Amino acid sequence: MIAQHKTARIQEDHGLFNPILSSLDISKTANTELIQSSPYVDKEHWLNLKSLTFGHCLLSLALQTFVPKDSIHYAHLPYAEAFDIEEIVQLVRKYAHQCLKPVPNFSAYIVAFRSVLHPEVQTTQEMRHKLAEIDKGSHLEANVSGGLLKYWYGVPDDTYGQNLATCWWDSKKSAKLGGAGKTHREGLKTVRGWYKDWKIEQYELEIFEGGNSYNFKSLSL
Repeated sequence: MIAQHKTARIQEDHGLFNPILSSLDISKTANTELIQSSPYVDKEHWLNLKSLTFGHCLLSLALQTFVPKDSIHYAHLPYAEAFDIEEIVQLVRKYAHQCLKPVPNFSAYIVAFRSVLHPEVQTTQEMRHKLAEIDKGSHLEANVSGGLLKYWYGVPDDTYGQNLATCWWDSKKSAKLGGAGKTHREGLKTVRGWYKDWKIEQYELEIFEGGNSYNFKSLSL
């Protein structure tokens, strides 16, 4: 029999499985400079589209719809099954069409963090809130560093405590710089022992032929 440790819910869990923007409402952000690119609503966490190439700007706009296809089992599924990559590429084309410009050839670097919390962390609001505080500070740091197109995280499931968080970057170089900040490094030291298990996965999305073709592949060994 599987031991269940019900996850302590915190305020930061609210609305995670609702997209920032519906795929039917893409016209609402086509001409804006700042967009919400993570669960954090504070403007200092928003993404400045002017800091990006046109291709990455299109991708960032498309990623406003980014949530798992299955809100229950997403953390247990392969990445390309958990998230609708095809829809994201379709939205890239739609945004380009709105801008009356062709989709350039470009790529994005994607990181997935799969984790299982120790039961005493998973079931304690105070400890989960501490994780959320560190996470928010690390996101701000990475956003200021540049190149972070999208960040999303889920909620540990009640059965296994399994969770998944993911970042989309304009390049692996930006990801390396974004993860090297003081808040992120010190936060890792604080909570490293809070995880029963964790692993990092790396992926690349290449978009080419005017957005009509793409290749999503794993970079992990």
